[in-house]
Amino acid sequence: MAAAAAVAAVLLARAAGDGNDDRRAPDTAYGEWLPVASVTAAAMDGCDAVNAVNQSGMSGTAAKSHTHGNRPGTMWCVAPQEGEAAVITFDLGRVVPLGEMWVWNYNEADTGTPESVKIHRGLKNIRIYTSADGDTWDEFRGEGYPYQLARADGSDRLAATNLNDGKRSPVRFGGIPARYVKLVADEAAGRGNWSDDGHPERAFGLSEVRFYRYARKVVHGGAIDPVGAFDAAGGEASHPEHTVNHYGMSGLDGRHDTHGNDPRTMWLLRGEPGLEPALTVDLGGTYPLGEMWIWNYNGTDEHGRPQTDRGVRDVRIYHSLDGENWTELTGEGYPYRLAQADGSGNLAATNLDGGRGPVDFGGVMARYVKLVPAGGAGEGNWGAEADGRPLYGLSELRFFSAAGIAVEPAPEWTALFSRYEGWTGADGIYSIPLNGDDRPGAAERTPTLFLFSDTYAGRVDPVSRIREGRGLVNNSVALLQGGEPDPAAIRFKWAPKTADLSLFTPHTPAAVALPESWYWLQDGLSRDGKLYLFPLLMTRDPAQPPGFQFAIRGVSLITVPLSEDGPDFARQTQTDTPLYRKLPDGGELVFGAGILDLTEQAGAPNPDGYIYVYGYRNEPSGLKRLLVARTLPDQLETFAAWRFWDGEGWSERIEDAAPLVDGVSAELSVTAVAEGPWKGKYAAVFELNTLSGYIAYAVADSPAGPFSEPAPIHYTPEIKDGQGILTYNAKAHPHLSKAGELLITYNVNTTDAMADAINGDIYRPRWLRIREIAPAS
Repeated sequence: MAAAAAVAAVLLARAAGDGNDDRRAPDTAYGEWLPVASVTAAAMDGCDAVNAVNQSGMSGTAAKSHTHGNRPGTMWCVAPQEGEAAVITFDLGRVVPLGEMWVWNYNEADTGTPESVKIHRGLKNIRIYTSADGDTWDEFRGEGYPYQLARADGSDRLAATNLNDGKRSPVRFGGIPARYVKLVADEAAGRGNWSDDGHPERAFGLSEVRFYRYARKVVHGGAIDPVGAFDAAGGEASHPEHTVNHYGMSGLDGRHDTHGNDPRTMWLLRGEPGLEPALTVDLGGTYPLGEMWIWNYNGTDEHGRPQTDRGVRDVRIYHSLDGENWTELTGEGYPYRLAQADGSGNLAATNLDGGRGPVDFGGVMARYVKLVPAGGAGEGNWGAEADGRPLYGLSELRFFSAAGIAVEPAPEWTALFSRYEGWTGADGIYSIPLNGDDRPGAAERTPTLFLFSDTYAGRVDPVSRIREGRGLVNNSVALLQGGEPDPAAIRFKWAPKTADLSLFTPHTPAAVALPESWYWLQDGLSRDGKLYLFPLLMTRDPAQPPGFQFAIRGVSLITVPLSEDGPDFARQTQTDTPLYRKLPDGGELVFGAGILDLTEQAGAPNPDGYIYVYGYRNEPSGLKRLLVARTLPDQLETFAAWRFWDGEGWSERIEDAAPLVDGVSAELSVTAVAEGPWKGKYAAVFELNTLSGYIAYAVADSPAGPFSEPAPIHYTPEIKDGQGILTYNAKAHPHLSKAGELLITYNVNTTDAMADAINGDIYRPRWLRIREIAPAS
């Protein structure tokens, strides 16, 4: 359509440097993966077009870093007639701002024999077309044009091949709004594919294609790129996504772009009895909201007459962390009335009526924003009705950031633990720098050991997601070389289920007295050539609810010598500790949930020479209250020398441990922060009240508090997927974080055993990034 073509022209002109805009382009962000709704192409037997998008042959879900295998039957291929081109068309299901296209070229080489190697079928010189409606197509000629795809190598772990530009760059669309993408190969064998000129084969193919939504790094005053919008009608005909996909806009840059008057590029909802005519926008992360700029409904009919009375007028505006619990915005300009559009072909932002400018959120933290028209025709809109029902419409909404804390997905780290072979999921996920340096960025200089508890080992079908061979072991580890989430740099280790043991199998006196007990791993640290771990000694407890039929019976100390190759688990030693205490009221004291090494060796910003070991008081009600003990490094194994904070000083008695903050989770972290909004503070990160879904933090001026009241900063969206899904045990990973940010994880699980069996994507850690958005210095 003309609207999409206009945006494309503007974007390409700016990319070429037309001199009309001297602003520096914002850094691009990772962009949300866009599932393909359907794919259309002719195909050879066993080479269905759907193989190019259904993840068959892929090592994991949705990420750019995943690899593709070389087995036949997992790819798309076609043998067109002479004079015909190989064509494949992807339907994304709705108009979206396109970010990047990643390609894994045809990679068949199953046996390694010459006749099995068919990587020459991979597409080579191609043309790329985009369309918003599937009828009108525009050739895309962006960075890297004319496009030549790189050849695959036939390996069983093929990284994305992308463009043959020496850098394997993806195709970058720069935000063009489109629903369809079409690839057309050159008709000639040897030009349209990588076939040898001397022995050309008219067969063309691809292994996998993945699309990602356009996104920019959010900076102070900069745009926040939403990941979607929805309304009460479900969006099938009303197209709420048009309010956030730049469709019909003159560009992507922000406040001063204009919108056209084609009604097909806008949101329009008919009010129905009993349904709130709300439009909800998902920003994709938690951000400090500054302004919302509005382009009201600007459509015209087939005769060019304005229909701007469909635009929203009086409106209530809400914000939320979770999309369920809402707070009404009542700031400057309240009660809010939106200005009417004029139906022109170049509509500037209309915003609030009376020239009062955009809506100012004042820096509130939110992931979701909801607009609810306040009334029927003539109140909630500017007068339009159809069949006695009011019509509510908008053209575009744009959001801009204020100063504050942002919490965003870290998809490149989440992808590292999305795996379909071998280690296929676990919870726990503590990270330990083996050189003991816990400063941000320190992972570049040391291997990192990850600790996991209950672990699946086996295979997950990448298409159906069904677990095949559900071997479950009680713990596992992984060793990552370097500070980047590179699948080629990580190795997982676990004991096979057939051995009837785990990597860490309890054999202390307390464990011997508890047959069939096992270890769930808590935090640990590395010092002076040793790894120190504080696992929970666990037993079955059938009296507990389904999914929670276990009980803590103690905390052990495991020491593991470190060699040049990493931990030597075969030489581990185990000791019972006094770090667990059952209380007369049925509660319990548990230590080892988080460790803060506040020594010079750990690179602590204000070292005092102590190691702080955090735990919790588990009340009979289930409330967990943060506790702390400390010891000197040379007394880690001398528990009589440990001391427990009692609210005023350090006591010898574990029973004297005083709560620092209420509502923590069973696994957590406390980090000494050297920069950013918590500079000089100690930040505790946890999931509020264990299973609430809210990631929260609390800060203190000392490792022993007092801590501030917990502040929720993010809601885990997986809970909304149903299937009995729950999330738990958020914690930070400072040494894996870059300067100025804090990486955190949380676990995802389900109480529904069947859901776990048929969806291997549920049970694995998810990663987030906390960072400060501040004015430029």
